[in-house]
Order: sequence, then structure tokens, then C-alpha cells
Amino acid sequence: MYYYSIENEDAQHLGFLVVMGHDPEANAQHCESGFFALKAQADEAVQHTYQAAWRVLQQRSKQEGLCWQKQADYLLLSDAEGAVIGRLQHQYLRLDNQQYMLSDLTGTL
Repeated sequence: MYYYSIENEDAQHLGFLVVMGHDPEANAQHCESGFFALKAQADEAVQHTYQAAWRVLQQRSKQEGLCWQKQADYLLLSDAEGAVIGRLQHQYLRLDNQQYMLSDLTGTL
């Protein structure tokens, strides 16, 4: 399981991302697919200033069954119906045409 802090381009905290493989016993790094979950969490001033980015995270945080599939050098992100909603590549998360930066929290939790 991997944990990330989600930030915008101005380094304002917007929430969290958790990525896990289908097999909870396996290291997600070696999996070809799995699940992910989002948690929108930001100060009210940040929510107001970055409304579009906040709205996407807030809406996607309410959804269950979000999944990922490993592609060449990125993870393709889909909703429970299989529709592509974004991608995770290096330290960048793209959801519904909004781009976010990720900070790895895995070793600090």
C-alpha cells in the first residue's frame, strides 16, 4: 500500500491518495492492477481559491470501486464502471483534466 499527500501547483494541501494492489499481501509495486482511494481534505480558504481542483477531488472521494491498471510508465485510473478518469505518473496525478502533485507519505506513516 502506498500513501500520498495531494497538492496543487502552489503546494497547497488538498487531500490524500492511497494506492493498493488487488492482492493485499503483495507489494503494489509488483502488481499489474489494483484499487485506489481519495480523501479530499483542505482548509476552507484553499477550497475556495482552488475550486475546480477541489471539486474534482471532493466528487471522486465519494466514489467506491476506483481502480488502476499498470501501463508503460504510468497507472491508468478508472471509475467502478471502467471509464478512464485519469492517470498517475511519477509525482503527478491527473484526474478529470485537473493536475495535482503528489508527496510520498509511505515511509512516514
